[in-house]
Amino acid sequence: MNGLHERVELPQQLISPIQHILEPNPGEAEDPLDSQYKFDLVHVLNQLLPDEAALSHLEAIQGKLAESERQLQREIDLLEDELRRDQDPDRMQLIQEMIFRYRTKDLLGQMSRIREKASESEAVVCNITKDIQVLDFAKKNLITSMTTLKRLQMLGVRPLQCRVLGLTGDVAANALTQLEDQVKDKRYAEVAQTLAAVKQISTTFKSYTNVPRIVQLWKRIQYVTGEIRTNLDAEFDAFYLQDPSKLSKVSHITDACAVVDVLGPDVRTQLIERYITLELKEYRRIFRASDEAGHLDNLSRRFAWFRRLLTSHESEMGKAFPSEWQVGWWLFAKFVAITRALADMLAPHRGPRIRGSLDTITRPPTATSTPRASVSADGDEEPAPIVMPSSTELFYVYAQSLDHCAKLSAGQALFDLYGIQKKWLKIYAGPPQNQVRKSVDTRFDASDLQQACLVINTADYCLKTASELEDKIKEKVSEKFKEKVTLQAERDLFVSVISGAINWQLRELETACDGGFLSLSRVNWSMMNQVTGHSSYVDDLTKAIEQVVELLQPLIEQKKYLRNFLDKACSLILTRFTNAVVKSRPLKEIGAEQLLIDLGVVKSCLLKLPGEALASSGYTRSLTKITARLEALLKVTVTPVDPPEGFILNYTLLIGDASFSNFQKVLDLKGTPKAEQNSLLDTFVTIASTKPELESTSFLSSLDMDPPASVMFGSPGPSRVVLPLIVTASSGADGTLGVLGTPPLSGPSTGSSVDGTALKGSEPGQKREVFSDIRRFVSFGLRRDTQSPS
Repeated sequence: MNGLHERVELPQQLISPIQHILEPNPGEAEDPLDSQYKFDLVHVLNQLLPDEAALSHLEAIQGKLAESERQLQREIDLLEDELRRDQDPDRMQLIQEMIFRYRTKDLLGQMSRIREKASESEAVVCNITKDIQVLDFAKKNLITSMTTLKRLQMLGVRPLQCRVLGLTGDVAANALTQLEDQVKDKRYAEVAQTLAAVKQISTTFKSYTNVPRIVQLWKRIQYVTGEIRTNLDAEFDAFYLQDPSKLSKVSHITDACAVVDVLGPDVRTQLIERYITLELKEYRRIFRASDEAGHLDNLSRRFAWFRRLLTSHESEMGKAFPSEWQVGWWLFAKFVAITRALADMLAPHRGPRIRGSLDTITRPPTATSTPRASVSADGDEEPAPIVMPSSTELFYVYAQSLDHCAKLSAGQALFDLYGIQKKWLKIYAGPPQNQVRKSVDTRFDASDLQQACLVINTADYCLKTASELEDKIKEKVSEKFKEKVTLQAERDLFVSVISGAINWQLRELETACDGGFLSLSRVNWSMMNQVTGHSSYVDDLTKAIEQVVELLQPLIEQKKYLRNFLDKACSLILTRFTNAVVKSRPLKEIGAEQLLIDLGVVKSCLLKLPGEALASSGYTRSLTKITARLEALLKVTVTPVDPPEGFILNYTLLIGDASFSNFQKVLDLKGTPKAEQNSLLDTFVTIASTKPELESTSFLSSLDMDPPASVMFGSPGPSRVVLPLIVTASSGADGTLGVLGTPPLSGPSTGSSVDGTALKGSEPGQKREVFSDIRRFVSFGLRRDTQSPS
């Protein structure tokens, strides 16, 4: 605050203009009465009354003073009026601005002078310390070089190389050589220490990997580390597989664990998981879902068995593992995970859920419960079941009743039980039941696709388990009944159910692609002037295809069914694409060229669908064959009709037939006027008659120029199948899985003829014909007669 009251000394060049503003008339004489500090009353009286004679003029003097007073008062009034009239805030603002500009200019000048002096000082200091800095850098580099060479000596440089580098001392027994010797002798306690030292020293040379000698050392370290990994795997496998009652080399394995800790947590996790898998292998075998011990009623037996395993682990093999590995905790966590998965598969709809401590499930399952993902008390969402719980319950009841009956009789009674099981297994996978889909949304239904995947997994499970059930019945039944025992018909039903579920998924895929194909069929190709990139409908189409496939891939357990779906989906997409192209005619040359680009994008999308896991040469070959035919058709359409001979020659090269009707289909697809078609058809017949090597038919023979709106699956009509996931009282003998057993594709489609034959050329020995029927021949003859000669 004291700084605010300090007196500021302003220079004279600033004071002068300020005074000029405050004193507009500095040249006037100063009035004695204006001075407050120099006023002398006696001096003023002496001037007014210089002698006694002046007293006679006192009245005149008084009048003069009164007049002076009035004059002063008038001046005061005038000044006050002028002050009120001329008072302007801008004047003070101007004064403040002048002060601010001066102070700012002075401050900037001072800063500039300080900066110049600092630069000069820095230059002087740098010049003085230049030699010192060079020495500091040299010292730093020398220390780094000596440290690096010393660590290189410690790591793996031979004595001769050390002498070349200028190093002295006995360096033959370097760390890497010691490690190699210790690994050969399997001295793991020493290996752990030496390996840790080698790893720590080797980190210094990460920035020198461009040096050939360092590269050799790195390769040598990696080789030794790989050898250690191989030896450890063999040591631990031998330790895991030996008799627990005759354990040996426990201390040896403990030393090996120290080496594992040096190698890293990934190696340790791998070895622990290997041990846990071997320990719980017997648990998976004893408590299988198909055996009596695996039923939920025997859940307490699972914990009793695990307590014995844990006790054995802690008293025997567990002593070899360090306490920080927490192998017992890993063992318990894996046991809980396996038990939870088996319990959820057997009865996922029971409550309360088996979570956390895996409390015993007491609520019995109900046949009408839908196996959906639920939310437990701790807020975690449980995964949806892989198969329908009713299927596991069904085969569990079958196995239990078969075992009980076999204990009493292996004759007629057991064979009768087989008949009952066969009957109800057939009902479970009974005849198809079609239901109308309530939703008219053109988007695919994710829940329907998930249900179809569940049906496929369940049918596959029933297919395999039915075969095992048949073998088990033959094993227990009397010899005279063994030849009569067969569940082949029921297995065929489950195969039909899988086929129907795949058709169901194809229906949803077709629904998802309807928007893209509808946009394609509505494009006016004849108005297109140039080709840019791929069309906008292609993005919608490929996105819908990828969404459906991404949803199905993780849900179908057996990938052969997913591969079957992809094969059929590829044919379906290209069939719908061809139908949409035919509907959108005329194409013209530019439109056909644009469609070639769009087809290439769709083909790339279809090639990527299987991914690396499901990719096969057969799928690629089939897709390429189908698209090659469509590409040939579009390339012919791109070819201009002028000159006619060139267009027809291109047709014979790409299509390869002499069919009159097929050539007319191409003209219709191009949108060629009827007047020009007659001339082109005549020229085609003339040229085709001179080429006996041409076939009479090709894939265009089955091309439908009036294609259906969609490729029909199952029974015709707009409805789609919607299935219950469990047996209900209303479904009765219609079954649970059999509702998907829809018939195969119906109706003609692009790529197949009306009678079901595939798109192909003529069979060997088939008679070559230019005209497919007599009616076209007669019409051709009439045109020839009526046309005027050229």
